Amino acid sequence: MMERQNVTLSLSKSLLKQAKALAAKEEKSLSAFMKESLEEKIRRTTGCMLIESAVKGGASVLLSEDFTDGQIIEGVSIKNPFLQPLL
Repeated sequence: MMERQNVTLSLSKSLLKQAKALAAKEEKSLSAFMKESLEEKIRRTTGCMLIESAVKGGASVLLSEDFTDGQIIEGVSIKNPFLQPLL
């Protein structure tokens, strides 16, 4: 089982009100909404770092199911290995 850690945040009342409204709209607790938001931010950041590494390393193709297949980013072609043959 994953270890968990409680945190205390200091947020403006306005931001907290907006977050609660969005969580309610998605029928989620504020805690679940914030957890998913943080996970998405981390995924996006990790994805950017992956592409940056591919570009700096001179790769022409990046195999990943996390990006749009066929997309070309800074000269690196994204291929989803689960959607098409790699040849």
